Amino acid sequence: MVREGPVLLLLMLLVGMFTGNRVLGGAAAFVLVLGLLPLRWLHMFFCSHGVFLGLFFLSVAVLAPLGVGEYGLADIIATLFSPVGLVAICGGILSSLMNKQGVDLLKLEPSLVAGVILGSLIAMAFLGGIPVGPVMAAGLASVLIKILRALNIL
Repeated sequence: MVREGPVLLLLMLLVGMFTGNRVLGGAAAFVLVLGLLPLRWLHMFFCSHGVFLGLFFLSVAVLAPLGVGEYGLADIIATLFSPVGLVAICGGILSSLMNKQGVDLLKLEPSLVAGVILGSLIAMAFLGGIPVGPVMAAGLASVLIKILRALNIL
């Protein structure tokens, strides 16, 4: 019997290469190689802590310009009190609230993770999307589900 995981990862690698999506191709290659190594503990480590590590390094990338002095306190204050800065604050608040809805949805219906991952892969492969996390995707799904249920479509 053929294990589906490596076949699907190889498919993701090919899609990443075909579409020029280095993130998808690189991630698929990394996980494919990781699965071939006799280091199951390392594979399980990424299963358990990969999302945290991804968010951690994304946060580091966002904060790094502060560390090298690209932005100072005056720049930050000017941004925060500009109309665009206030919209950015609202965006942060809304995204955090949406993340909570995503966590709630995934607790109620954990099987939806497959759909969230598939949607992220499609966006990465064909639309130039960037995966920032299944929780945010689930939050958006939660909002869409609520809207479609309110319209009696679901």
